[in-house]
Amino acid sequence: MKNVDRRTILKSLITGSVPLVTSCFRDTNALAASGVIRADASPGTIKKPLVKGIRLDPGHLYPPNGPVSPTVAAELVGDIIRCRANTLFLYGINSVYGAFADLNYDLMSTESGLGKTDFVHQVIQLAKDQGISVVISIPLNNFKSAWEQRPTWRVKQKIAGGVSDYKPNVEAYPLSSWVDDVRDWIGGLVSQVCHLWSDSAGIEIREPEVNHTWNDPVDFNAATTQKFSTLYPRISADPRSPDWRRFTAMGLTDMHAIVARQIHNYRKECWIVQTWPPDNAGNLMDATDVRDGSGFDFGGVLNLSRLDRADNITAELIWQQWSADKHLPIFSPEWTGDASKQFSRFVGDRANAITHVEATGFPVGDHPTITPNDAQLQRSIRLALENTNGVAVYEYMLLKRQGLLPAVREAFS
Repeated sequence: MKNVDRRTILKSLITGSVPLVTSCFRDTNALAASGVIRADASPGTIKKPLVKGIRLDPGHLYPPNGPVSPTVAAELVGDIIRCRANTLFLYGINSVYGAFADLNYDLMSTESGLGKTDFVHQVIQLAKDQGISVVISIPLNNFKSAWEQRPTWRVKQKIAGGVSDYKPNVEAYPLSSWVDDVRDWIGGLVSQVCHLWSDSAGIEIREPEVNHTWNDPVDFNAATTQKFSTLYPRISADPRSPDWRRFTAMGLTDMHAIVARQIHNYRKECWIVQTWPPDNAGNLMDATDVRDGSGFDFGGVLNLSRLDRADNITAELIWQQWSADKHLPIFSPEWTGDASKQFSRFVGDRANAITHVEATGFPVGDHPTITPNDAQLQRSIRLALENTNGVAVYEYMLLKRQGLLPAVREAFS
């Protein structure tokens, strides 16, 4: 590899044995200069009417005792209409329990309750008849069924004397984004989702990340280390290295490009949602710090070429989460407005910027200390609508059980 610059290596990666690298090399400007992505990141996204969305995790529909009501789809859509929402974000795949339908796809499990019914199709058709868009939300690199059956696909963490499977919590089954077979499998899965739920308006990639704690020594899958050594022959794979952190994020950005292109091939909109944490002053953290911490690169995915880029990108800006975590008065519903303004400026015309807010009490558990009331939820929704291209409110059953659906209706009116 002597006397070969990184641009030459990039070309060999694109044309040779290593999968396409479309995300940031040193940064997105360097890639634009090398011709890997367009310098202007393609024409801006056409803005559309404000998104007034509600999220639904079908797993939350199960009552404490007995089966789900056979009329639950109609009841759900009726509530969405009464809230004056125009978009339903429906979680189509659960990382642990599988898909809420039989996808008939290798390594993909089917959820054992609603997944055995026609529930998702019913919701899509009922909503479509009422002019409500349904966006199917799925994970990108977190699937228990594939993780269990393909050990070589797993994200690995560095330990004394070698590597081990990375399993940061009970709901995490992370797959390595640098494994070619993972990329192929994810691309095929997205295609199957688009085909099965053909009347959906779009597909959302939900909370993709590599490093769940931001401090774990990942991803040391053999495919990742081999490709890193090709790109950086003189640099060791050190989990603390900025080069290593950027490289792990590159793999995830590449996977976004793969799935976005598949979604666009089906003439659907591509969505992404992820948390954007603030600092103690209330400002959103620098995007490069989020990238180097979590492995998700807001800037990288927004600077992809048009067909490979999401049409809509959503930041989870949950004031009560940070109020409970940091115990600082700046984190109130008003913070939602300041944070959504910052997010909208960052996104610019590269996509539609959407704000995610929640009725969830934080910290999550049996004894949350901060739970939004009606007025606080309304305020955060309204500020999101004022400063971004829309809002996604989490989550339908939580809102219903807490009696907050009227508050959402008021905010959407």
